[in-house]
Amino acid sequence: KCYKSDGRENFLNFSRFVIACRKGHIDDFPWIEWVHGSSICSNPDLEYKVLVGTSGLSSIRIKCRSCKEKNTMTGSFNTDIFKKMGFKCRGKKPWLGKDKKEKCDEYPMTLQRGASNVYFPKVVSSILIPPYSDDIQTNFFSIQTKV
Repeated sequence: KCYKSDGRENFLNFSRFVIACRKGHIDDFPWIEWVHGSSICSNPDLEYKVLVGTSGLSSIRIKCRSCKEKNTMTGSFNTDIFKKMGFKCRGKKPWLGKDKKEKCDEYPMTLQRGASNVYFPKVVSSILIPPYSDDIQTNFFSIQTKV
């Protein structure tokens, strides 16, 4: 078990939200920045609550116990929300190791952790038609061009 400095038990939960940018970087959702905006308090201590009996992003509430700032997840999936906040991608590449990152100038977007676009972000299709390689194809196409 993990305990905070004041002796309270610290519960860790998997988040269902991550952020990713167009360059393929992926990171934890920026909870502290989401709650505080540009003015982060000196001792952020967040509490995550889901309201019972409701669904949707407005039922997910995050509150800072220290400064009492709060926010819901409403709007977190808007494609330009982090641009409006001035929050740029941190360039994280966790598949290469814990602290692997690079400079990035993109703005991230929120994704659900289990969504297919997190694991398969880009699909490229290709077809290769080799040059005529046998007599049948060569004869067929020469007849077609004469008609």
